[in-house]
Amino acid sequence: MRQLSFILWMVLCLLLSGVSGCENDPPAPKYNTKHTIIIVVDGPRWSETWGNPQHTFIPYRDTAIRPYSRFYSFCYNDGETVTNSGHTAITTGVYESVENSGQELPTLPGIFHCYRKFTGALPEKTWVVASKDKLNILAGSKDTTVMQYAPRYDCGINGPGSGYRDDTTTCRVALNVLRTHQPDMMLINFKEPDASGHTGVWPLYISGVRSSDSLVHVIWNYVRNSPYYKHNTTIIITNDHGRHTDGNQDGFRSHGDNCEGCKHIELLIAGPDVIAGEEQQRVSQRDIARTVSTLMGFRMPTGDGKLLPLR
Repeated sequence: MRQLSFILWMVLCLLLSGVSGCENDPPAPKYNTKHTIIIVVDGPRWSETWGNPQHTFIPYRDTAIRPYSRFYSFCYNDGETVTNSGHTAITTGVYESVENSGQELPTLPGIFHCYRKFTGALPEKTWVVASKDKLNILAGSKDTTVMQYAPRYDCGINGPGSGYRDDTTTCRVALNVLRTHQPDMMLINFKEPDASGHTGVWPLYISGVRSSDSLVHVIWNYVRNSPYYKHNTTIIITNDHGRHTDGNQDGFRSHGDNCEGCKHIELLIAGPDVIAGEEQQRVSQRDIARTVSTLMGFRMPTGDGKLLPLR
């Protein structure tokens, strides 16, 4: 009898220790999101997107996408306002200074690595498709223990060091990947309007804002009309950074500091777990990774962000 009591006591202790160890990490609630697609429009300034009262240069996002989305009026890049650091913050949930030429990998694993490790998903179920060749870094990490969980990537003209390609090509590649591999998680980078903004030619920059808007709409339409994706996919549209405000350095031509123009970025989220409307709470770029991991039901132990308000 005494031996039985001891066994029961040990079982109770084990159960309680298990509860104690998880008290700050409760099971995630059930969400309806099965797939996530992140579209990064590279480097528009807020004043030419949502800061323009008529939303003149983003008609598709304004009329076809925003009514179905949670629109975040105050989303900020609180890290370095350059391409690779901005994209790294989106995928790792951590602000880190990453060398911007594509020669340095993120220190921590990203959403693709964590998703594949947690779920056992095949490599072709996670993709990075980018107009900028240097964004292949999102498939890597300095943490070599997660490299076996790297996503597939198709970046630039022909991979790292090959140069940037046209956004229309990236759009075609992304659509082909969606049709052929039906990935669970994907990030798409359109280089415009950043590439044209760096020319310092205003009409080219505005053309880049407009063209990227139309390509975002192409991806949106495909996902929303695909029998495979349309009822279970969360679409996230955001930027890596903005551009200098007028009167600061060389204005829209460049970016990279802490001015409002560089830090204020757009964020729209649409999907089965999102209620459309406007969210005025200030949120951070790094919150995207935590939100994706929560919706998709996997753990992101190294991310610093929080779950974005979705309702």
